[in-house]
Amino acid sequence: MTRASQDANPTARRAPAREWFLAALFFALLATALHARALFSSATYYFGDLGDQHLPLHLTVRRMISAGQWPLWSPGIFGGYPIFAEGQVGACYPLNFLLHLGKLPAAFALEGTLWLHSWLAGLFTYGLARRCQRSSAASLLAGVLFASSGYLTARIIHLPVFRAAIWLPLELALLESARTASGRPRARWLLLLTLTIGVQATAFHPPQTFYSLAALLIAALAAGWGRSSGTTRSGIAAWVAIPAVIGAGLCLAAAQLLPTWELYRHSARAMVGGYDYLTQFSLPILQSPTLILPNLFGSPATGDYWGAPNYWELNGFIGALPLLLAALGARQAWRDPAGRAFVLLAGVGFALALGKDNPVYHLLLALPGFNLFKAPSRWLLLFTVGVVGLAAYGVDRLRSTPPRWASRAAVGVAVLGLVAVLLLAVTRPAVRSLAGSILERRDARAVPTQSGLGPREPDYYRQQLRRRLDPYLNRRLADFGWLALLGVGAAFALRQRVSPTTRLAALAGLATADLFRFGFGYQPLIAPDYHTRPAALTAAIHADGARGRIWLDGFSNWEMALTAGRSGWSGGAEVAWARREALPWSMALTQRLAVGHGGAPLPPHRWAGLVGAIQRAIQPAPVVRELTGQATQPPQSVARTLGKLGFAYVISPRNLTPFGFLPLARAAGLTLYRNPEARPRAYLASHWESASTEAESLSHLMGIAEAVIEAPIPPPASTPPAITDSVRWLRDEPAHVVLAIRAEGPRWLVLTDRFFPGWFATVDGAPTPIWRANYWARAVHLPPGEHVVAFNYQPHSVRVGLFLSLTSLAGVLAALITTLLTSAPSLPRKPG
Repeated sequence: MTRASQDANPTARRAPAREWFLAALFFALLATALHARALFSSATYYFGDLGDQHLPLHLTVRRMISAGQWPLWSPGIFGGYPIFAEGQVGACYPLNFLLHLGKLPAAFALEGTLWLHSWLAGLFTYGLARRCQRSSAASLLAGVLFASSGYLTARIIHLPVFRAAIWLPLELALLESARTASGRPRARWLLLLTLTIGVQATAFHPPQTFYSLAALLIAALAAGWGRSSGTTRSGIAAWVAIPAVIGAGLCLAAAQLLPTWELYRHSARAMVGGYDYLTQFSLPILQSPTLILPNLFGSPATGDYWGAPNYWELNGFIGALPLLLAALGARQAWRDPAGRAFVLLAGVGFALALGKDNPVYHLLLALPGFNLFKAPSRWLLLFTVGVVGLAAYGVDRLRSTPPRWASRAAVGVAVLGLVAVLLLAVTRPAVRSLAGSILERRDARAVPTQSGLGPREPDYYRQQLRRRLDPYLNRRLADFGWLALLGVGAAFALRQRVSPTTRLAALAGLATADLFRFGFGYQPLIAPDYHTRPAALTAAIHADGARGRIWLDGFSNWEMALTAGRSGWSGGAEVAWARREALPWSMALTQRLAVGHGGAPLPPHRWAGLVGAIQRAIQPAPVVRELTGQATQPPQSVARTLGKLGFAYVISPRNLTPFGFLPLARAAGLTLYRNPEARPRAYLASHWESASTEAESLSHLMGIAEAVIEAPIPPPASTPPAITDSVRWLRDEPAHVVLAIRAEGPRWLVLTDRFFPGWFATVDGAPTPIWRANYWARAVHLPPGEHVVAFNYQPHSVRVGLFLSLTSLAGVLAALITTLLTSAPSLPRKPG
């Protein structure tokens, strides 16, 4: 169909309302099928970052909004954390309304949010294919392929990636609509694209937004953006519109982006970089067959994954038949300006996903954006969208007689599967023998664990061979057999005597079945009260009645010992319930406790330094220190150091009684200790030491000083005794603290909450500077007397960001309304 005939036939460019309604209903059913195991059972999602990190943060935001508080700051993790600035919370993202508003149970809110995004993923892709002049059937299949793709399914456990990735098809559809329009209609589409970019940016996974913006530029280049504008001046104006739209879209998200940038500058993430860091989670070229055999190297769902780390970051599974359909449609797509973009997206996405295996990738790291984000495998988003779009062209190609090479390729897929089955069956004894010899050497090096869970058996690895290798080989035989069946079915459907309707139905059914076979049982589920039920050690802390933070020690080694030898998502529900006792990542938020650690991609820089100092003080154990003569801090310094920061409890798998901690309770190989030297959350220091650098502050913190202040205020030669000093809490809110102080002499009021820009203090209503204290806390200097001290969190980044976002939103909406109310005719379009 020529461009002129498309313009003459509106239905060729705009699906009727009835068709859209049916498509929306279809994708609602698809989303329901994709999440059926959670929706229609008493279990819910929980594994990985989803349950340990993202959901606790979301529930904290909900709790604060319900209490009438703006979710700016949470004292629950990292000794205090700017939760609004943590972009992956998505406090500004509109589609988080189920998680942040109302009183739905946590499991329902989570499942509803995931369902909504799966529905939109299919519907947006359907709209993209329709804008590219694909048939309804081809567009429906494109939506199914993207919504159920391995890229999205594997990343459900990383909620920000999942919710940000779905917007790319809509952005491409809006760009294509703008390309084929002119005048005010073009402006309207570009304004809608601006709004979409802003929404995606607030969904907040910056790499996904960066890749999507790169995809828009690729699509614009491929389609000849601005070429049909008539004159050179109008062509330049069309190209100027692209960065203007991107900039305006990012301004819409400034309320989120500016606070997050401020947080990034003070995080440990800002201190790392380099080629090795930026190329983490590159897709090894030897693992590229996982694009059609996702579990070739095993799967975390069955506990036998042995490929490069980690499985969900590298997953770009799309299936053999969608790739075959994409190959069928590539030639026709290349002739079409809209379709040409899909060819480039698929090729560029795959090439960049290789990361360090791409010989020119290191050159790209000098470009803006490339030098900020790790995990090149996430470029598979572009590959997935490109293949899905080409598959839609391939479906329409099959309405006529398919080329002979297509059926031959399908036969090749079947032969490949059968050969793999026979080869694995013949070589199975040799594989078992080779694995056995490797594991024998590991047995010889095996050592007892220090997790408190008991020593490892001498033949541990040989037992793992019997428990895991045979099931792994059986599963791969089934995968190869399934691949052969797919090839046979496709070869039958691609016969020239088969009717087009039967052919399309067979190929669509096989491709969908392949994706569902991977995704339906992939995600682990658990009882919904996993996210809210108090753990045993949590109950012991509440029963103890003391107020103070919790320090987590030795978690990594304990977790590795806990999951060793377990199959399927690191041990399944049994291990998951045990892990909760440690309050890992951000789980303390759901237990209404305050900890010194947390789960966030932008952890505080000084948190990492403090963890290292405490670990060096505890390790090696006292008896080893005596034998080796290593010079370390005395054991009691650990309790005293943590006490200065308000840590009243320690959870550890190790024996910490030599360090002065008192055991309270035990569960899952962990012991809860009380710190007898814990200071209150706010206290007055009459003796202090000054420090001028970060390293000096940390060194003094490990000493005997009552407080270490990073301020040029030397301690007095003598001070009155602190017998009648007192600190009384008047107000304790996350972003607003008020204290009544009585000081007999010059004092520092130390608030053990973490120091961070945006906090302001007043003493008796007069502004006063806040200084760093005890390496990561904050303090104000007080003269003798009675005072009222207030701490308020009012970050400039939030206020400036909100101003930019609201101003940009008002401008975009005003311009959009203008284009809708004005009926000026558009310029005629050139054919082609």
